Amino acid sequence: MNWNQKVKDKVYYFVSDIHLGRKGNKSNEEKIFSFLEFARRNAAGIFLLGDLFDFWWEYKTCIPKENLRFFFWIESLIKEGVKVYCLPGNHDWTLGKFLSRLGAIVSPEMEILLEGKPVFLTHGDFLDDSFLTSLSRFAYRSSIVRFLFSLLHPNLGLPLAKDFISFPGGSAWQAHLERIFKEFAQRKIEEGFFLCCLGHIHSPSLEKMGNGYYLNTGDWLSNFTYGFLKGEEVGLARWE
Repeated sequence: MNWNQKVKDKVYYFVSDIHLGRKGNKSNEEKIFSFLEFARRNAAGIFLLGDLFDFWWEYKTCIPKENLRFFFWIESLIKEGVKVYCLPGNHDWTLGKFLSRLGAIVSPEMEILLEGKPVFLTHGDFLDDSFLTSLSRFAYRSSIVRFLFSLLHPNLGLPLAKDFISFPGGSAWQAHLERIFKEFAQRKIEEGFFLCCLGHIHSPSLEKMGNGYYLNTGDWLSNFTYGFLKGEEVGLARWE
């Protein structure tokens, strides 16, 4: 995908790994809505880099009701002229049809010109070969598994899936992922991208690499961080 966007005095925002619907995270969810209220004032575009929900599944005739408030916000932003881009992650890979109907641009990865600079964006879970991430990725993308899951009533299927989805722990594995993500970003910058923006690992980072930048947007479970691009300025900030 390629778009050329240049909006004077506007900001492009990047967020990921909100994990709406996670048990025990209700109080933290209010922070993302206050952030969206802030961003709507000067946002040219908002990039949602995956794992917006702790688990997402679209049945033919219904969606999880607990997520409606977030969709109301997205629709409101789009109607106000803010471009919303969604790049699904390993927790919400099937996200897309409903958001597309609201007017969001959905793709697993994007190559886009922002402020005249080439930017690469994706969630990044394909770089993570841990057992649980690989298993969830297979389950989401297997037509057989998806068909069998669709046969379950939502009241049974959704709680079951939420109990299954989780992150692999361990500081050693986290350090491994951080290294793998930086190496991937370095390759993208060497290909000519000004900015490589990733999520997934819940490790906020902004690093200058040669002629470009690696940005990891962090998460909204403990870090509450977001990235931004304003003119040629790339930033990473924490929402208080």
